[in-house]
Amino acid sequence: MSNSDYLAALGYVYLGQIVAFAFCQLLLLQPNNRVHIFYWQLASGFSALSILGAPHILTVFSSQDLIEWAGFSSLVGGLFRYVALSFRTKGLTHDYWSKAFAMAAVVGTPFALAPALAEYRLLIASVVGVAISVACFLALLRNRYWANENELGRRIVLAGMAVSIIALAVRGLTSYPLGDDRLFVGASMLQIRAMEILVVISIFLQIGFFGMLVNRRDKEAKFADRRNVRVWQRSAILAQRGRNMRELAKQRLDLIQLLTHEVRQPINNAQASLQSITPDLDKLPSISDRANYALDRAKGSLDGITRALSNVIVASTLVADDQNWFRQQTDAMEILEMARLDCSNANQKRIVVAPPDQHIFIECVPTLLRVALHNLLEHALSVADAGENISVSVTVDSVQLGVLFTISGNMNPQKMEEMDVSRDLREKGRASPQMTSSGLFVANLIAQNHLGECSIETDNPDVTKIIFLVRQ
Repeated sequence: MSNSDYLAALGYVYLGQIVAFAFCQLLLLQPNNRVHIFYWQLASGFSALSILGAPHILTVFSSQDLIEWAGFSSLVGGLFRYVALSFRTKGLTHDYWSKAFAMAAVVGTPFALAPALAEYRLLIASVVGVAISVACFLALLRNRYWANENELGRRIVLAGMAVSIIALAVRGLTSYPLGDDRLFVGASMLQIRAMEILVVISIFLQIGFFGMLVNRRDKEAKFADRRNVRVWQRSAILAQRGRNMRELAKQRLDLIQLLTHEVRQPINNAQASLQSITPDLDKLPSISDRANYALDRAKGSLDGITRALSNVIVASTLVADDQNWFRQQTDAMEILEMARLDCSNANQKRIVVAPPDQHIFIECVPTLLRVALHNLLEHALSVADAGENISVSVTVDSVQLGVLFTISGNMNPQKMEEMDVSRDLREKGRASPQMTSSGLFVANLIAQNHLGECSIETDNPDVTKIIFLVRQ
């Protein structure tokens, strides 16, 4: 077989595998992956156009008008492939270096069409191709949308991108003026080997991307099945909970006894202080607003003492990691409502709860989750402007596979800066630097105990959000 026939066979293999995998990807088309498949097939289409623009390869079809556009279309296809790998549920992944390489590739791609640089077209395509491959590699590495227990497809694509970076770098060193080659494909052995590597890398990328689509579909189907089963088996869960009531009651009794022992003395002291001023208030014909204010502050002090001691107990238990907590299926809105009732009457009126469209059940330790949500609500109320309400919502995060509690409101930045938890606590609990106050520190520990995370977002200058995620 002559070199031209061999190159033509490689070209047809390249086009054939693009068409075959395009049909396979369409079989996996769903609303949540249509953007990824659309951009990946655009990338494959432009890559196929680059082969069609090489008339010295194909013997059945060729077009002289596509010769100048071959390198350019190949680079454009690489940019679309970057979008397919970097796209998440909303927008591209937040990775500085991948975006930087992608922007460099966007700037350098038009040079492949410049007539004055025709002699250097192969070198330009190789350099820009390296930038695109690096951007794709970093984007796929940092994009959690593709993360899965079965990482085979993702590893294949990462390996293909790594080999592509090396191959394009070597190809750039052999192109004019560093070498003699001015075309990517030709009759020389080096050019034939380059075409062979291109076909092999393309097949591996197509297989890897198809595997990623399958893994993502299975992951979402598993998550949806778990949610449906929890709803359908609600009665069975309640029956099982009844059988475990005795053990659960014992654990609750132990926790209540511990809290009672730790909190009794400071509460007794506070109550004695209140009782000492009660006779004086009774002698007055009427109680002034100042006295009512003092009583409210005293009650707030008691609540603060109780919450602080509870946080110390929970934090010490979680850090020691010597307690086997009993997890159970619970309605997320029930826990949120109990946490809201733990706040004072005045603060309860400032909490606006947005009910979800459907029941959301969460597997957790209700006692710990209630303490965490109470801390988050108190923190949000303490840093919010005077008289301002805060909004609370519960949603299902299908990307991170968990339940998301969002507390938002107009919070004062100066108050947030004043409430800073010590470095020792942050390092001990591995909390985010955004965490403020001991209450948020404990909430972050509880989130980590539930394989989740707790953070503060200030994307909008007027609205601050406290995000509490519990993964299932």
